Amino acid sequence: MKHTKLLSIVEDILSEGKTLWKAPRGQKYENEAHAKREIKKMPSKLQKYFTTKSVDGPSYGVDVEVNKSFEKKAETLDSSMDTYTKEIDGFEITLADGYYPISIAKFDESEWK
Repeated sequence: MKHTKLLSIVEDILSEGKTLWKAPRGQKYENEAHAKREIKKMPSKLQKYFTTKSVDGPSYGVDVEVNKSFEKKAETLDSSMDTYTKEIDGFEITLADGYYPISIAKFDESEWK
């Protein structure tokens, strides 16, 4: 367990502090409590834009997704077949399928010119 925590710290240092939050591996949340803890790890200004949602089907898991107020306020920076990058409140958010957060970083306008 300590090894993975050390590895996480090293990854944070190598990313030069740009990335503020990353989804768990495979974007899998153990349960609703785990998903809510992940939302609390996000910058406080952004927490209001995310909610948990139960997933039907064979996995019967829990997902974290953006809410309607996010969709109204966010500006799309880039989109590809599977991922969207949006800017809101000075943060750059990468979303899978436009709804599920993959990562949150500080918005740097010079990267998007």
